Amino acid sequence: LYNRVNENMKIAVIRAPYMGDMRTKALEDLALYLGGTYFAEDKGISVNELNRTLPNGGFMYPLGECAEVRITRHQTRFIQGFGDEVLIQRRADEIIKAIDEAPSPHIKESLRQRLSRFQGKVAVINVVGSSDVDIHRQVDLIDDAVHATQAAMAHGVVAGGGITLLVASKIFGQTTGSKSYQLG
Repeated sequence: LYNRVNENMKIAVIRAPYMGDMRTKALEDLALYLGGTYFAEDKGISVNELNRTLPNGGFMYPLGECAEVRITRHQTRFIQGFGDEVLIQRRADEIIKAIDEAPSPHIKESLRQRLSRFQGKVAVINVVGSSDVDIHRQVDLIDDAVHATQAAMAHGVVAGGGITLLVASKIFGQTTGSKSYQLG
């Protein structure tokens, strides 16, 4: 509060995502992405130790930083965190290994969501329209297209499957179908 009043640093309080163990994991991932420290009593690090410094003048428990933070009512985005890339990749590998070993589809899906947020592979699609009805229709069409693409990627569907089949049949020497179909 002192730093905010004196405008030494910009501070915003946001609600932590999830509940229980998933919340802890999400906050640990965020601290790693930002190059900071996750403070928790069970980790043996208290917020009271925040001002402890190292002999070189740096902080023993850094808070982390990023290039930009975007906060809205429903979400918070940390853009370009300054965490250690080697540690981030190591954590991503741990999550991938946990996905492979997960016993249930529910746990696998939550780990996949954690990995996608952690790796920062996010696409934002802005939808505009002349009315609310038009916007909702556009959102539904985009949602259908995104889900169709995800299903195709998950099940190995090839775009332009007819041409792929024709080329493959020529390679293997088995052409079937009418003459017009063989010509493409």
